[in-house]
Amino acid sequence: MRAALALSLLSLLAPRAVHGEAERGRAPLERRPFRGIRCLSPDGVLPAASDLNGWWAPPGFVTLPCPKPRVAMVAGRFNDVDAVRRLLSTLRTRGDLPFGYPVVATPGAMWLALPDKLVVVAALFRNRSDADAWQQRHPGFEQVKMSAHPESVWSGTAVIALASSEPVPAYDLQQAIRLSEASVALKPPPKNLAPRCRVAGDALFVFPEKRFIDLVYGKNPDTRTMYLLPVHCGDQVGYVDSRNTLHETAFWIDGSGTRRITQVTEGSCGYTRYETTVIDAVGGRRLEHDTLLGHDGC
Repeated sequence: MRAALALSLLSLLAPRAVHGEAERGRAPLERRPFRGIRCLSPDGVLPAASDLNGWWAPPGFVTLPCPKPRVAMVAGRFNDVDAVRRLLSTLRTRGDLPFGYPVVATPGAMWLALPDKLVVVAALFRNRSDADAWQQRHPGFEQVKMSAHPESVWSGTAVIALASSEPVPAYDLQQAIRLSEASVALKPPPKNLAPRCRVAGDALFVFPEKRFIDLVYGKNPDTRTMYLLPVHCGDQVGYVDSRNTLHETAFWIDGSGTRRITQVTEGSCGYTRYETTVIDAVGGRRLEHDTLLGHDGC
């Protein structure tokens, strides 16, 4: 699993064919994961994404084939995680926000030149007129122009937001590596693994970027296989399956109204795996297809 910094480095590499175990998918392979995407909702909202840098990246990675967002509707900006949780609880009862929203992220991940540690974004727009029209129907949000130079608003923080209807098992480091190695080989997970803890399905964790990268990659990033993400287990660190989080996820709807998410679930110096999942009316997930991109070098 790549952190945002790793993504920016890998974006300089040229795509190639994927070899070895990774070239087999868990689901049918699809070269165009956003096939049939509807870029704008009926009221002009763009697809939600947990980190815009991962979906409007330089050539060589999967990108959202939609206009770049220029205006964000911000529900709140915070330096306190508990305050974010309280706002999310309120927003989730509204029922009038587009699919995938609200998004919790760092300002840099949303291309916002704001001094705060975290932002909650209720919608993204390609222009001011669409944002103005939406705001008239959805008052109570702050309209913020997004930076034309995202590289200048780097946040240096990683946000891990869980998204599960049940508590999520978190494993210790060695267990997480074993699970990751089984995942890349498309093998069943090891048996008899006891989680270090279980974390709430809507938990939210924030790590300094350097700490996040150290926890995921360690001192030997070229040799460690790790696709789980760090969380807090009390005063210790545990690791959760990225599919139970919103990390590096894009939310989109096709022309027929089918809701999907596309998420980076594995990545290394050799390849990146994107999984696209169909979301049903009650929030259930069904894996639809994989997209694999290979990379030369590291």
